[in-house]
Amino acid sequence: MNLSSEQSSELLATHDHGVLATLHAVRGADLVPVVYSVVDGHVGVPIDRVKPKASLRLQRERNLAADPRATLLIEHWDPTDWSRLWWVRA
Repeated sequence: MNLSSEQSSELLATHDHGVLATLHAVRGADLVPVVYSVVDGHVGVPIDRVKPKASLRLQRERNLAADPRATLLIEHWDPTDWSRLWWVRA
């Protein structure tokens, strides 16, 4: 399904989770499921400080500090009707 910019923005604003891809200097693409919010046209991904972590700074934060390129992917599919498939990258 080809989406217009307006349709893509609407889908991004009305969903709340996706997959964030950042770049790790050694491993390359580093993907992690995230929740997000869109405010004033900007996408924000909160940092979970509740669950124990191996480091105070998440790998995705370290990746973004080293290389700010990233992609957020959201998608929808219906295994019984592939014509309803869509995905948006931000």
